[in-house]
Formats: sequence, structure tokens, C-alpha cells
Amino acid sequence: MALKIEFEGETRSLDIEHISYKHAMAIQRLTGMSIADWQDSLDFKATPDGKIVNPPPEWLPSVAALYWLMHAQNGTELDWDDLDFDFAAFFAVFFTTYVADLDRRLEEAKARKAANPPRPRGRKAAGTASRTSATRRTTTRTLAPSPPEEGAATGS
Repeated sequence: MALKIEFEGETRSLDIEHISYKHAMAIQRLTGMSIADWQDSLDFKATPDGKIVNPPPEWLPSVAALYWLMHAQNGTELDWDDLDFDFAAFFAVFFTTYVADLDRRLEEAKARKAANPPRPRGRKAAGTASRTSATRRTTTRTLAPSPPEEGAATGS
């Protein structure tokens, strides 16, 4: 999911689902969290008006890593120790963009489902066999032992 983040007078892409190994290792080193834990730390509750509710303790380094990743994915390697940006403004832009993208994906999924409704499942008409049941019958007949030929030794 590549988001288009408009911040600091520029539009940059940010993809938190497809992260290079190099960037993942840097985030892990910088935050002390695995990538899964880092992504989980960015998934918290907000009120309907967008205010964050009870952010986790690792929120600050998680958002800083998000800002760092956005720049890294756009070709600018920032020094972690020198990061300085409007934290609240960046997170507000990220959160708004992220939620809008999730809403868009949900609507697209609903539209696909409506355009391709599930086929009704019913009983087959009498006398028709499914491919699977026909295959099973054939396999069963093929695997059944053949009767011994007349006059053949039986091993007893």
C-alpha cells in the first residue's frame, strides 16, 4: 500500500507493507522493535474527530521511524539522531491519508463483491455427476485388486 503523503511542501510515497530488508533492519535497530511490532505500534485507536486515544509508549520512535522511512523510500537517507520535524502535523497527515486509503480499499472490495455475487449453491439434477465424484468412482475401480487368474499360484 503506497500512500501519497503531502508534507513539508512535497508529496512523497510511503509504503509500510513493502519495506526493503535494509530499511527493515534500520527500523529494527532504531526502534528496538521487530517490523511486526513496529507496524502494530502504529495501529491504535482514534476518536471520530481523529484524536489519538492512549497511544502506546513506543509511539514517538514509531512515528519517527515512519518519517525516516518515508524519506528513505524516496531516496533521502536522514540521520536518525538529527531527525526534527513537526511530529503532530506529520502524524495527522499520515493518519488521515492512511484511513482514507483503507476506506477506499474497503469500498473497492465491496464494489468487486457486488459485481461478482457468489453463485447459488444447490443440488445437482438427478443423473448428473460432478467431475470429482466421477473421478473417485474411476479411481476406486482402478485401485481395486484384480481377481487371481485361474490356475495361478496363490501364495498359500
